[in-house]
Amino acid sequence: YFVDTCGAYLTAPKWNKGFKRGRVDANIIELFSEDNYDNVTLDEIKSKIDECFKNSYDFNYVKGHDNYVYKKKNKAEGLENVIRFCPKCNSFETIQTKDHQIYCESCDFSLTLNKKNYNFIEKDYFNNLGEYLDFNENKFNELIDNDLVLEDDAFVSEYEDVKLVDEYQTHVIMNKNEISITKDDKTLLFDLNKIINFSITLGDSFEIPTSTNIYHIKLSDGKRAINYWNYINRIKEKNENK
Repeated sequence: YFVDTCGAYLTAPKWNKGFKRGRVDANIIELFSEDNYDNVTLDEIKSKIDECFKNSYDFNYVKGHDNYVYKKKNKAEGLENVIRFCPKCNSFETIQTKDHQIYCESCDFSLTLNKKNYNFIEKDYFNNLGEYLDFNENKFNELIDNDLVLEDDAFVSEYEDVKLVDEYQTHVIMNKNEISITKDDKTLLFDLNKIINFSITLGDSFEIPTSTNIYHIKLSDGKRAINYWNYINRIKEKNENK
């Protein structure tokens, strides 16, 4: 069975800090009957699950399907945390939001989300938010493929067995091979291919788990945390496809 929680993601999407009230429905979908389950291959199971995700309410909603209605205030708020590129002037990290509007600080680019769903009122660049997110991902991947290096000042909280053992200011550098942070006179290196679970917390920081410790890294500019998450996902995707 596959349980599709429809609307749950939209109450607290990764671009939004905090929780916003919204209706959530749970649909239970039978993937295979008991009679033929023993003959099912792993590829068939994966294919069925992928199909369910593609048909899910939340996935279709950000793609702007008109038959899905999801009203809430300040719908664009927080999207500057995940949308990093302007499609008009191609500037990086100049996008801001207000109410239902997405705009660029470097030029006169502006789009307004429909109050009923995630379609744009203006059709100059994209029909809906999903198309803009796809554009953003492709542009960021181009930077990564051209050896993008991320650098930020940050504050680290270091944990061992859930116990806080150290805190310190640091400078974080990420390239296509590793993440490095400075601690006292030492440089700690983390191989991207060995980081199993790289997670963003509260939308403005991320964690690097190791076999013994967890490094919680809060960036001085919290909205740049998504860049590190996108970066490591891109590197892992490329390595898997080799």
